[in-house]
This record gives sequence, structure tokens and C-alpha cells, in this order.
Amino acid sequence: MDPGAIETLRLQSYEALGSTAVFYVADSRYLPLSLASAASAAERLGRKVPVVLLLVDVSADVAHAANDFLRDRGLDAQTRPLDLSAGSIDLSRLATPRESISPAAYGRLAAPDLLTEFETLIYLDGDTLIHGDLAELAAIKPQTLAAVESGAGASRRVYTDNPIATPPSYFNNGVCVINADFWLREKITARIMKLLSPDGPVLSLPDQDVMNLVFGQAYHRLHPRWNFTKGTSWIYTNMQPAIAHFAGRIYPWDSRDRRCPQVYRDRYQELFAQMPAAVREQIDLLKMPPIEVKRSRDWCPLQERLGLRRRSGWNPKHATMLAKTGT
Repeated sequence: MDPGAIETLRLQSYEALGSTAVFYVADSRYLPLSLASAASAAERLGRKVPVVLLLVDVSADVAHAANDFLRDRGLDAQTRPLDLSAGSIDLSRLATPRESISPAAYGRLAAPDLLTEFETLIYLDGDTLIHGDLAELAAIKPQTLAAVESGAGASRRVYTDNPIATPPSYFNNGVCVINADFWLREKITARIMKLLSPDGPVLSLPDQDVMNLVFGQAYHRLHPRWNFTKGTSWIYTNMQPAIAHFAGRIYPWDSRDRRCPQVYRDRYQELFAQMPAAVREQIDLLKMPPIEVKRSRDWCPLQERLGLRRRSGWNPKHATMLAKTGT
């Protein structure tokens, strides 16, 4: 395609952004990951769309340092405190079934009620790195919500355990594009909170399961490259991720984790080294627990490729492709 035509399409994509924001929700422990994700988008995103960090129990000094870090990289960044117990939606009282789930994870469920100045919201989990142009993602403008469909196993588990009359489809909400007007008009947060009440269904991943129970099949399916996980790497061995998402007990921010591509481990160390000291103090909290250190040490990709073990790491063939392309 002619370079001029490519630039025209790019400008049209940014014009389509309209009132759009990218947002993250993080507490002090996971703040370094959200900063790394946002910083990885800076080269392509620039100041064309704001990046909002909703921060839970993060001091004003650390929030200010985080904001400066992103602005120094050319982003239109803003940090806002998020009180999980404020207002009529008391997220702080919701139980988390596993220690690995931070209470801040519930923040995404209330964000559209808080970020009312935006028509479209792009939510990103902190454990992501951005390769693609988020203007392309924002230009989709879904009628309800857009996300990448996940495995059928998760779908069966949620809908079998909770017999709600909704067709079985399941998406990963670590990357999603939200039509904020629809969310507010249909009172999605209130519906979610009802499901998360003590009388609601039993959910193992409540912040994700509950969105699936509410939306069912009424969402736009994104291309897998927008939420590219370790599982995706075994299916699409030559696909370039637009957003790499490190869900499922892998730790590329810990340089010891052999299950992750070296290119991602190097990228995290590069980004961490540039962060302000007040944020770097939290990085040690993100290291692998002892059981994951052992699993990483014992990892055998050949056995996983042959189906002799459950696939717990990134496909080495895809990792090789990433290294060759300089991702």
C-alpha cells in the first residue's frame, strides 16, 4: 500500500477515537506492571488518547511519580484515586476467592460509572505489553463490548455451575473495549453487583465470570491478536501479537521464568529500570513464588508440544518468531 494511503488510514483511525480513553486499575503492588504496559504503548499512542490510571491505596507521591513517568514518554496520562468503598457501589466488601486476585481487580467493573466523560473505554490488564496501534482498537466502536473469545472449557464451567439462561460464550476481559453509554444506560454495574452479592452464583474468577454472565454472546469478537496469551501462541505460531497478555501463571517480569520469551523478559527489565524509585520498590513483590520457580525450572517445552504435559509456558516456536522480528 502507498505510504500516503497508510498515513491517511492512520489519521482516520485517530479521528474515529473521539471521546476515548485507555484505562488501568492498579494497587501499589501491581502498579509497575500497569506502568510498563502503558509505556509500551507510548510510541504509537502518543498524546492522541488519554491514559487513565485508577489507583487503589497508592500514596499521592507515588501517583505523582507514576504520572510523570508516563508523561515523560509522551502520553496524555492522568492518575485518579479509586476508593473501592466510596459511593453507592462498595467494591471493598466483595470477597476474592484467591490471593492472586487483588481487590483492585473489581475496579474495572465500576470504571464506566466513574469515567463518564468518555464514550469509549479501552480496559487493559496490567500484565500486558502493547505492540499494535490502539487507535485501531478504539475505532471498532462496539455497540456493547468488544473482547477476545476464550476457551470453551471456561464457558462450560461458568454456565454449567450457574444455570442462567444465556448462550454459552466466554471472553477474556483482560483486554476489552467498552461502549460506556451502553454500560450506563443498561446499568451494567448494578447488574454485576447483584450477581456478586452473597446470594449470587459461585464464581472462581468473579471479576471476569460476572461480565460473561451479564453479556453472554452480546459482544463483538476481537481478533485474537488483541489479547494474545500463552495459549494463543500454541494455536497461531506465526501471528504477531497486537497486545501480549501474560495471563495464566507466567511471569515475564521475573527474568528467571524460562516459560516466557526472552524478548519479553528483556523488555520488562528495560522498562523497570526507567521507573521512578518509589515505584521500583514494589517490583520485588511481583517475583515468582517458590512453587512457580520450581515449575519454571522443570519446564519441558518438548513434552508440552507432544501433549505429554499441560501447556504451562509460551510456545518456543512463537518465541523464536518474536526474537527474529525484534518484537
